[in-house]
Amino acid sequence: MLKSGLFAVVLTASALIASLPAGDAQAEQTFTDNGMHTEPWFAHDSFLELADDLEVANEEGKRLIVVFEQKGCIYCEKMHEEVLSHPYIRDFVRDNFRVVQLDMWGPRIVTDFDGEELEEKALARKWRANYTPGVFFFPTEVPEDNTPSGRDLWVHRMDGAFGKITFTATFEWVLNNLTEQQNLQRYLLERTPEIRKALKAAESNS
Repeated sequence: MLKSGLFAVVLTASALIASLPAGDAQAEQTFTDNGMHTEPWFAHDSFLELADDLEVANEEGKRLIVVFEQKGCIYCEKMHEEVLSHPYIRDFVRDNFRVVQLDMWGPRIVTDFDGEELEEKALARKWRANYTPGVFFFPTEVPEDNTPSGRDLWVHRMDGAFGKITFTATFEWVLNNLTEQQNLQRYLLERTPEIRKALKAAESNS
């Protein structure tokens, strides 16, 4: 059964996507029913049962991330309008990550990895998500017995707004399972020239 309030969000997102001109859906920003920026390719089909979202991500060959945002957040707006709007970054994140978006002050019921059911705003407190956007990256596997909370499962988190290159490099770093093998700053230094070229090439072709 759909969680309270979730059906309205799914319907709102679906209606917004359907209203976009054909071929433009992925290039346009949309908004949730409570006014937050969102993307049409975010996991609006999620029932907010995070263990199930991880399973779906694995089935799709993707990594799961949970992002906390809030209405009126200028840094969330920057992430959507200046970073995720870039064709290279949009395609890379969409194709490799399942993105579950939560409202830092929201009332929808979310089931944490440990089985606890609580409102979005309570989950934000539990995970110590004090900044928006707050992006939590999760591993592909979690313990089958005594699974801990997402607060203790994430492999990396990004708090606040980042530029296109840092944002892209961080997502690459997690996707390539380098969180315990290579320092993120060193990876960023190594990848910056190639990422810059890829961004410029995508802009030229768009």
